[in-house]
Amino acid sequence: MDLKAFASDVPPIVKYLGLDRFLRLLRLLRHLGKPVMRVANGDVYAGAFGIIHGRDLVIAKESARFACPEINVGVFPLMVSAIMFRSVPRLKGNEVMTLGQAITAREALELGVVNWVVLDASFQVELAVVVRKLVDKSPLWVQLGKMPL
Repeated sequence: MDLKAFASDVPPIVKYLGLDRFLRLLRLLRHLGKPVMRVANGDVYAGAFGIIHGRDLVIAKESARFACPEINVGVFPLMVSAIMFRSVPRLKGNEVMTLGQAITAREALELGVVNWVVLDASFQVELAVVVRKLVDKSPLWVQLGKMPL
């Protein structure tokens, strides 16, 4: 999805076409039965920020930034807010969504949005370490632990 479409002079059907893809993706990830690791190898904006919130594990480069810039093109990130408020304190979530300003990876860590923030220079090495720890776990028990109640 492209936020520029919301600011452009196109018919509403074009602006909102495909919004259901976001929800379908989140449902798929939730019912996958396997842990899903999100990797913030760069900036994480708009819908990608929402996907980060529907996560199991998130590792981020120190230089990564996180934002909901939808408000800057005249749209409130309603779908992202529904997910964000499950993991971020309401006041901070409101700040991020209503101001449209980015937060740093360290701020995301403090808010509990990411599990790890690693230096850019050692990102690939640290990512490999975390992935190795994950794949060494029992697939059956991880799947059972992820089953929705």
